[in-house]
Amino acid sequence: MNAEEKNRYFQELTLNLQHEGFAVKPETEEGLLPIELDGQRLCLALDTGSVRYWREDTADDHRSAALDKAISITKTTAEYMRQMETAPRLTASGLTGDYRLLADFNDVVLAGHPTRYGVQFATWERVRERAGLNAGNFYGPPGGVDSYTAAKRDFATRSGLIPHVVLFTPEQLTEVYRSIHETLEAVLSNPRRPECDQITVPFPIPVDQYDKTIEMLQAIDLGFSANRDCTVDEVNSRYNVLNTLVGTLVNIDQLDYLAKRLDGFCAGEVSQFQAMAHKLGLSEIKDFINLTYCCQQTTVITDFSDLEQIGKDHTMTLNGGAMPIDQYQAVNGKEAALQLINGGRGVITPYGVAYDNGMELEPVYNGHQFPSYLYDHSLLVLEITPKRGLVEGSNPEYLYLPASEHQIERTLLRVGVTTLHDAKMRIDWDELPEKVVNALELDHLSGSDLPALNRMCQSIEPLKEADMEKLNAVVLFAEAGDMMAVRQLAENLDLFDFVPGLQTPEEYGRHMIRESGHFDYDENLEGFYDYRRYGEQQLRQEGGQFNECGYVVYQGTMLLEELMMEDPAEKHQREQGLQMGGLTQ
Repeated sequence: MNAEEKNRYFQELTLNLQHEGFAVKPETEEGLLPIELDGQRLCLALDTGSVRYWREDTADDHRSAALDKAISITKTTAEYMRQMETAPRLTASGLTGDYRLLADFNDVVLAGHPTRYGVQFATWERVRERAGLNAGNFYGPPGGVDSYTAAKRDFATRSGLIPHVVLFTPEQLTEVYRSIHETLEAVLSNPRRPECDQITVPFPIPVDQYDKTIEMLQAIDLGFSANRDCTVDEVNSRYNVLNTLVGTLVNIDQLDYLAKRLDGFCAGEVSQFQAMAHKLGLSEIKDFINLTYCCQQTTVITDFSDLEQIGKDHTMTLNGGAMPIDQYQAVNGKEAALQLINGGRGVITPYGVAYDNGMELEPVYNGHQFPSYLYDHSLLVLEITPKRGLVEGSNPEYLYLPASEHQIERTLLRVGVTTLHDAKMRIDWDELPEKVVNALELDHLSGSDLPALNRMCQSIEPLKEADMEKLNAVVLFAEAGDMMAVRQLAENLDLFDFVPGLQTPEEYGRHMIRESGHFDYDENLEGFYDYRRYGEQQLRQEGGQFNECGYVVYQGTMLLEELMMEDPAEKHQREQGLQMGGLTQ
């Protein structure tokens, strides 16, 4: 968080704390926000959303409960302020002011609006093909974190996720939505082995179920990496147009990719996709996938009652789905709608009247290698090509780490790579901790690095934000130079103590005496404490180190160099080439 973001966070936090009866003092030289209760200090708020406190200041039940409340307010304020800093602007017809889009599901939005009195939250329903907003419910200011909590409850209820929700993050709501609304479910069979049972597979396939699903299919000689070997016997989906897939042959990964693409569609895109698929008479999985990349260029009218809005929406579509608000408002919607309708190019479908606007079904997907599409949270996206180069008509493949063994194997096989040594890798996108990236030569990856790279990502992926910061510091402290070392450090973070932000022995001494809880600090003796000397003494005893992240000390019994080494059993397995399922080094 930079200085401006920190200032906005502390301002918002101050308002929220004052609303609940706390007193907030000016920021200290160390960049902390003092919080008081009944004229006495209670704790210090950090810009990370955490707090520091003294045990003696929470000795009775009243102050202990107050501390819990201050911690909750601080954490929740940090949660939504981080979202406010990164969220895109919410744009809609007739909406003015700075509204940030915090969540958007099932044509219901949750937005935050910064004001001088604190953030105001609102929920709306999207109308007119998502161009407008209707039925707004507003929360705060004032109201503090209660407004945020109430707005999230309202958002979850209005969007139809579940009847009652308490303190779900947008990420959690996404997972809830996906868990109760699979995009499609397919009943598959093996046309070469009719004696085998059918298999029902929900899509998208959850990451932790991918290998199990592939192995289940392979048990009846299905689910191979490149072949369209599965017969679709039945499709259950809100996308009724996909019923034309029944009787066709598909590859399991094609269905999974299509489901992921469709899972991100809004209501307007659902109509565009279904109407155009019907108009074009699509029945091949490749064509359905390619339609997801261009159906947004079309106009589909499902309700003729508002010609003004139809014309405005059509004009917006012709402009690529975005245009300045003043130009949008200046559009004569009724005239544009009548011109479109009277042009006679509309085709009536069960999903609305479709106008293709000159759309062409481009082969973004060539039937073999899938275009890059980040669906789930990934730490790394790798572009994969053969060392010998792509054959004519082929495209790169993309691998999303951490991944399962079958996902890695099948991704490489789709691009013609049968051994790890033959793979060429380039980072397309990454969200690894900064110091991890700096410590490793990720610009010069080879296919043989893939097993270690994936296991490192598997170790890092579960870490929370604070642990990511700690890993940065520990990587610097240990001078980790390879992926195995980083992986071992990530898996053994509990062997390290870390205090963020500290840079000098004096700061460490002050932290230990005043904030660590190891001592009964007496502010009346402040002038007698020699923080620097005590900090230097602790440094010598602990063997700790300051770096740009803060202070780090290793508390393990094993030598640090040994901790970062590869497990002998794994080393033996790697040397035998037993990696990545059917792939070898």
